[in-house]
Amino acid sequence: MGGRGIGTVFNLIATSGRDVEFDAKLELQLLLSEVGDDSAKVWESGVSGLILANTRLEPREATRRLRDLLSERPFDFKLLKRIIPVEVWMETDLKKIEEACAKLSKRIQTTETFRVTVEKRRTRLRSRELIEAAARHVDARVDLEKPDRIILIQVVGGETGVSLLGSEKEILNVDKAFLEKIDEESNLLSTTEDQVPSGSFPQDR
Repeated sequence: MGGRGIGTVFNLIATSGRDVEFDAKLELQLLLSEVGDDSAKVWESGVSGLILANTRLEPREATRRLRDLLSERPFDFKLLKRIIPVEVWMETDLKKIEEACAKLSKRIQTTETFRVTVEKRRTRLRSRELIEAAARHVDARVDLEKPDRIILIQVVGGETGVSLLGSEKEILNVDKAFLEKIDEESNLLSTTEDQVPSGSFPQDR
């Protein structure tokens, strides 16, 4: 995996198109430097379209800062598609994944709803058994459409990252965020135009 040391812990996963992983890796490293971490380490994962990173920033703070940067300078994001915060990184082992999910799920209140989302590559583990393991210790109601919390399991071959998200917006979806920004600016422009009386022009003084 790009010469990284054995046992490296990652706290960000990023996706890109196929065959551009090297350039996407450099892009992510530069962007992380722009938002305050010039010592971030980024590697190609060995899986097509998947980049792994370790940042000294808290991973949710990193994605928040990157979202702000995307809002200001969208064309700096040329190759990256999604940037995902990771709280716990471990060996891909069902028991260890269950234990990690059990610890994270203690933050889910009984009055909240939750969902388990699994994205897996190069593993024989089935999504169903991962979901059952993650949900086993959660004392809350499931809501697949609009949950208050999301237990996100990212399996990358022999390694796995797990996160507890407050919403899907904690994942930076570059294209979606870019379109939302365009919509926001269009709505603002439309509102401004509506406030100008038809046929009125500034008067010369």
